[in-house]
Amino acid sequence: MINPNQHFPAICYEHTFCCLYFISRDCLLYRPEEKQSFIPGTNHCNGQINFWMFNIQVLSLSFFRGAIYKIAGKGCIFVYILFHTMFNAASSLFLSMTMTWPGTIAANGAMILYSVIIVIIYNKTMKDDEGRQMENLLIFLKKRISEQMQLTDIVHVFEKMCSIPLANDMILFETGTFSFTGEPLFYFSLVRQFPNDDEEFYQIHVDVLYKSTRENKMFNETTWSESLNKNIFDYIRNSPAFAHSQNNKYVQIQIYIDRT
Repeated sequence: MINPNQHFPAICYEHTFCCLYFISRDCLLYRPEEKQSFIPGTNHCNGQINFWMFNIQVLSLSFFRGAIYKIAGKGCIFVYILFHTMFNAASSLFLSMTMTWPGTIAANGAMILYSVIIVIIYNKTMKDDEGRQMENLLIFLKKRISEQMQLTDIVHVFEKMCSIPLANDMILFETGTFSFTGEPLFYFSLVRQFPNDDEEFYQIHVDVLYKSTRENKMFNETTWSESLNKNIFDYIRNSPAFAHSQNNKYVQIQIYIDRT
């Protein structure tokens, strides 16, 4: 189950707005009969670069800025300032190349292609890391939880797994009677949820299944850790569903990962 209150990573709206602002500003100022289309005193204003070549540069740099934002995270501003400083310092080496249309297309096309490639490589690396992390957490649970364990020990193992750091994770405690297996069973479910780079979620489940009875049908809840002002595992251990379930024999434990 996805938490509707989950906060997604912020998008760099400021960067997008600035790019659109400067392009639209220059387009509005552009008058072929005047040099004042660019800031007076710059190479652009002195006619050393075509106005539309400049806008292609802005476009390619926007791709590169987006790639830096994706990869560098919170350090993206520092990384881009460093890149821009180095770019300006080295511009004299390739300035003449970008004054022609073939050179402009080649140089900026290469920058766009480079930006796309490094983001693809970054995404693949992150997915590989996520896959290994998921597998390690699953192994952690399966090694420590057995069919003979008491419910209180199962909750304790899951709590220890949740102490392994994961960014933006949340814990879900869910109970209810469902017929996912074809027969009604009471589910005592512990779920750890966290986002991936595809704006979706991974969920690590430990579902303790009981035969459906008139008594456990009363327990039906969905509680997220962020909705509580105390530790969710203290809440679980003090819940009526836990008090009832720990005194009854479960029929099965399911440990798995799914993706929403």
